[in-house]
Amino acid sequence: MNRTHSQVRISAVLLTVLLSLMPASVAARGEVLQDLAYCNPPAGASRSLDLYLPRRAKKKNSAPLPLVIWIHGGGWRAGDKKNGPFKQLINAGFAVASINYRLSQEAHFPAQIEDCKTAVIFLKKHAKRFNIDPNRVGVWGASAGGHLAALLGATSGSRKFESRSVDNSVNSDVQAVCDWFGPIDLLKLVKYDAEEGEYKVHPIVDQLLGVTGVRRVDAAREASPLTYLTAKMPPVLIMHGDRDRLVPIEQSKIFIARLKELDVDSRLKVVSGGHGIPGFGLRQRAEVVRFFERCLMGKSPAR
Repeated sequence: MNRTHSQVRISAVLLTVLLSLMPASVAARGEVLQDLAYCNPPAGASRSLDLYLPRRAKKKNSAPLPLVIWIHGGGWRAGDKKNGPFKQLINAGFAVASINYRLSQEAHFPAQIEDCKTAVIFLKKHAKRFNIDPNRVGVWGASAGGHLAALLGATSGSRKFESRSVDNSVNSDVQAVCDWFGPIDLLKLVKYDAEEGEYKVHPIVDQLLGVTGVRRVDAAREASPLTYLTAKMPPVLIMHGDRDRLVPIEQSKIFIARLKELDVDSRLKVVSGGHGIPGFGLRQRAEVVRFFERCLMGKSPAR
């Protein structure tokens, strides 16, 4: 079957986008430790991570590296740690951990954030082994991953959502958060249907929460980063597409407004486009690098 010129052009664009997201070429520049189980006992691919270390990490007596943890999106029910837009971070001298977590068809909330916190604790506990600095940890996620990244930051300084099985001598605190178009106030997604006398929510969120009826309201509140925001929230960079129909930009506007009320170091960057990573190009990724350089390396932003 012959393809039209437009189909060929679209295929070429998609291929370019996919290649830009693939971090495999990073291996030649440093070291990749794949499929590390971060929970005990190991729970397979659902709770494993890949750790990317820049070349200088192999040098003897090199200083511990700042770490950024990438959390993939996919509506809490899809996605994988294998792809991520973090190549520039590794090139800038960061260690990057890309994590998997239990998806909503495997377990309902709070399993997802518990897994993220367990991964943070694992990496901190083995900081010397990996030559990373446990006091310079940032987290970055997109969509559902942005929600989990924001939740990690919002609950830093507390033991909320930490699994009882983890080492309590190590905490899951993070020092910087980058949220790409993540849902922040899940209560805004719960609607009351007067005709049916029922509280309803989008099927993706419904699968995450795993409850019915009025209990959806309490579950949505518990799963919302907005619920836990305090003045102790670490610095936050938010990016959101101005035409996002899946996660409305109002979610990020609510987020930034509350952060400003609390006087938290924060910024909202509105990007031209819809939902998803492909609309967030090299310019946005470079801004993420500068954000983590400032927060985790102490570098002044370029003027």
